[in-house]
Amino acid sequence: MNATEQLDLLMRALDIRQSDLAEKLGVEVQRLKDIQRGKIKKMPADVSKALVDIFHVSPEWLVTKAGPVFKTDIAFAKIRKATDAAVEIALRFTSVSHGLLMDMQSTAFEEQLSADQLLERFKDRLPSKGLLPDEMALLDNYRTAGAEDKHTIDRMAALAAQSGRKNK
Repeated sequence: MNATEQLDLLMRALDIRQSDLAEKLGVEVQRLKDIQRGKIKKMPADVSKALVDIFHVSPEWLVTKAGPVFKTDIAFAKIRKATDAAVEIALRFTSVSHGLLMDMQSTAFEEQLSADQLLERFKDRLPSKGLLPDEMALLDNYRTAGAEDKHTIDRMAALAAQSGRKNK
């Protein structure tokens, strides 16, 4: 990929016209035209710096033409991985507080931990036991039920609780 192809790709990705891009970058439109026509073979340093500073283009991509185009892609991937790890652990337990979930996500992001590494790190702060699979399924069904179905489930649970007390 050459500078012409990089600039074309960026303009499409940013959904921006050449004149608007030139204005935002603080360069003459003619310079961008020269890049796009192949008169300038290598992305000029000042244009590259402005792309990095203003549009968060990855400097590595500008130089190597490989990897994510935008720095935010890298950050998003790290955030997604951290969130997935924290949620995976939280779903194993029923009483994980929002604060603990946020702490796990933050730690997973900063240290790039997997779910298993996160579990090991936070084992002292997690509840001693999560729900059994059938209990989790029941809870999921309740959460997705309509109001009338929830009312029926509540009545059945109350009856089961009364019946259990009588049998003791």
